[in-house]
This record gives sequence, structure tokens and C-alpha cells, in this order.
Amino acid sequence: MNSSTRNGMNTGERPSEKNIIIPACPRRRKLSLCPTKMASEHDLILWNLKLDLIRPIPQYALEQTSMRIPSNISIHELDVRISSFLRNNSMSAQYNELAASIEALSSSNIRFIISLWRGRHTRSGPAIIMEVQRRSGCSIEFHRISQALMSAVRTGQVPMINNFTSDRNDTIREAEISDTDALMACSPCVIHAATATLNMLKKTQFESQRLGMESLGQLTNPETVCPRNAFHVARLILLGSDELAIELRTALLWSNGVFISTNPECSTEADDLTSSEYAAGVIRNLGLQVLSNCLELLSANPYMSGQVARYSELWLGLVPALVNNIRNASEMPNAAALSAECLSHVALGSSDARSEALRNDVVHALVQALEYAKGRHLSLEMESHKLITMLSSLPEV
Repeated sequence: MNSSTRNGMNTGERPSEKNIIIPACPRRRKLSLCPTKMASEHDLILWNLKLDLIRPIPQYALEQTSMRIPSNISIHELDVRISSFLRNNSMSAQYNELAASIEALSSSNIRFIISLWRGRHTRSGPAIIMEVQRRSGCSIEFHRISQALMSAVRTGQVPMINNFTSDRNDTIREAEISDTDALMACSPCVIHAATATLNMLKKTQFESQRLGMESLGQLTNPETVCPRNAFHVARLILLGSDELAIELRTALLWSNGVFISTNPECSTEADDLTSSEYAAGVIRNLGLQVLSNCLELLSANPYMSGQVARYSELWLGLVPALVNNIRNASEMPNAAALSAECLSHVALGSSDARSEALRNDVVHALVQALEYAKGRHLSLEMESHKLITMLSSLPEV
């Protein structure tokens, strides 16, 4: 990248007589709990529940996050409501029809099981109990998900609880900062927080790396920290040239599968209760969220967006990994949705990134991802469609 360096940043030429705009509140950070209508049955991949396959209540006590299904809700309607909740909140799910259970994973990396049990017979038929069990992830976040799911089953309305969404209709409040402020070095408190985060990411234990990547996500989220600080951290990660910036960028790229073979120190040791596959998936999803945060912040103005777009060394390594995530959408739809979102941020400005994506057959991967996402994963469906439309409207490279 041909650019000058100022305060540890690759800044290129200073923009003349322009203010750099950073978003004070990005669109997809707005958390919505407003209920939405159930998706049409034609838009859903259903569970295909059968009453005779639902097992009797087990001998052990059920979780407190259980509910009795109202007698006026049929098995088919229950199927529609649960499937609609998972689809609209972009939660990947594996259906087990024989065991009448679903293993689900939210975008916030909460892994849980939905099970149905058959209770005593009543005048209207056997009582059906729905149990939601947390397998891993934040217990507070799980409580929010389980309560929203039970509300959706009772009322037929789906609360939107997802942490990231493709809805672009929210209003953005924008704050202007001067050129001097935009190009100045990060404040000492930001540097201290970024250094502490990096120290956690360097550890091999899964929980330490998870906490580090979650902290990096918070530092780049302008709703949880000062918008100016979030902007500076994003610029530090993607455009910084000092040792701290390079190590943070290396950790971020490693989490997305770019440097795994060349960075043996960046390995994740899962504990006895956490599978290596799950641990790697959590770190990857968190890393993709950080990357998306950074791109969204820096793409809010033409100058910084151009700096990122011209950083070809970054995209030549990262784009193939993002395309590969999209290609494996059926196995990791949350990562595929975030990968498509990241590619959308740079598709307009970076011809290098766009040509690298096309060389990796991104269009075919997106078409397959879109086909899989329909009826299963709303965020992946919307992000895939958006990127396909964007690529088809851009000139060939």
C-alpha cells in the first residue's frame, strides 16, 4: 500500500477541506424487540412434526425454561411458529424429527436445544410441553432468547432479537469531526483497552480468546463506546502500521481462517465441555462481527473507505476466506451472512477485492447460499441477495 504514515496510521494523503463523517449509531446495531408477523408457510423450511413421534416426559425434572403448549395450537401451527422464529431471527438449526428436537445456534453464539415432550391426556388430546435447554453461551442472552421463543409460540408474533440484521431502514445519526481529530492517534485509554484485548487474544484458552474478541467487538461498536473512539479503533485495526495495529489485524485475520497455517501461536484450546469445532466457529463469527463493525465505520466517508479499498494486501488474503464461508453456508449460515455483509462493504470501492471475489467464483457461492437460506435464515437470504444485486450492477473488472 503506497501511503504516508502519521501517528502509527496508514493515512495516505490528507483529505483537503473535508470533514470525515463517522456514524454515531449504525443501522444494524439497533436492537429491535418489536414483534413481526409469522412468515408464510411457503417461506419456511418446516420441522414436519408428528404427534406420535413426540416422546413422553422424561423421569428427570424439566428446565424452568419450559412451557405447556396451549390446546388451541395444533402441531402444525406449533411447527410454523417455531420455524418462523428461528428463520426470522437468523438462527441456524438442525431438525431431528425422530427425537422431536432442534439444535439451534444464534448469531450471538448461543447454542440451545428445543425439545417437545408428551404429557398427560386431556379432553383435547395429549398435553405437549416445549423445553428449551442452554448448551453453551451467555446465560443472560439465552434467557432472552428462550423468553422470546415462548412468547412467539403463545402469541404467533415473532420478536426480533437478533444482534445483527440486514434491515437498513433505521435512521443514522451522523457526527462530523475535523480532519485533525480524524487523523490523530488514538487516546491513551483506547490504546490501553486495545492492548488488554490483544493480550487476551494471544492466549490459547478458548474462553480467553472469546472474551478478547467480544471486547474487540465492543470497542468497535459506537453504541457501547464513544463513537469517535470506535472509529479510531476501527482505523487502528484495518489501517494501522504500528506493532499493536499489526498484531490486532493478525488476530482478526487468523479468526477468519487467513493465517491459521502460518501463526501456530494463534491456536485455540477448547476445554472439556467445548468442542474444538464449536470453539473455532465462535471465534470466527466474533471476528467477522469485528470486521463488519470496522468496515461499516470506515465506509461511512469516501476518504477512509478509499483507504481501506486500496489496501490490496488485506483483501487478497481475506476475500478467499470470506467467499469460502459463503460457499459453506449450509454448514455455517451465520458466518456466511456476515461474510456477505463484509464483502458488500468493499464491493463498491475496491476493484481488487471485487476481482479477487469473482476469481473465487463468489456469484455461484452466493446463488447457492441464497437458495439454502430461503425459509431458513433471513439474514443470509437478504445479505446474499443484496451482494448478488450489487455485483451484477457494477462494471466488469
